Amino acid sequence: MSRRGCAVVSVLALGAIACVLGGCTGLTPELRTMSQRPVDSRNMFRSTWNENVRMAWEDFHRGALYERSSRMVAHPTGH
Repeated sequence: MSRRGCAVVSVLALGAIACVLGGCTGLTPELRTMSQRPVDSRNMFRSTWNENVRMAWEDFHRGALYERSSRMVAHPTGH
């Protein structure tokens, strides 16, 4: 291998090692995660938070027996 070939291979190897050890961070500073912008991340967090709170309230109402059937049904139902 020529001297130039050795230099190219060594530079590529050093670059790969630096990327692996450094994690290649900072290549896309507009992304908060590997694939989402800050607005996308906030939207996902708020949507998940809203869904979790609604499910917690549903569980509370179910546990407190607030979800009883109405007395206006035509046929008898169990509680």
